[in-house]
Amino acid sequence: MDLSQYGNVTWPQRRVPRVIHQTYRTYDIPAIWNRSVQSVMTMNTGEFQYRRWSHADMDAFVRQREPHFYWNTFVKYRYDMQRIDSFRIIASADVLASISTKAPDPLFYPHMPHPSQPQRLNLSHE
Repeated sequence: MDLSQYGNVTWPQRRVPRVIHQTYRTYDIPAIWNRSVQSVMTMNTGEFQYRRWSHADMDAFVRQREPHFYWNTFVKYRYDMQRIDSFRIIASADVLASISTKAPDPLFYPHMPHPSQPQRLNLSHE
């Protein structure tokens, strides 16, 4: 589809921030996940920023970003996974990866014509 017909349409160079978020209860990741976490960081060095979130970090982020939702819903969830999933949705402009996700390939390839085009992610769980 040729969008040039719609006049002054411009596309930003990067529409989605290149940040990978991984979450865990604390900053002390169990040894069983070290290879997975390291692979995500190593395979995407230079292309993405990396951010690890503790449950306390996620709590503060949601409280600051969506206070109404935080006080009326988020804090009332019975299970941590409900809060984690809510955080993922609120922060979904970035790339979210489970702590158990191993990255055998970079998330974006240099030969792709435009970084805002949908990509097929090759992620596997160990």
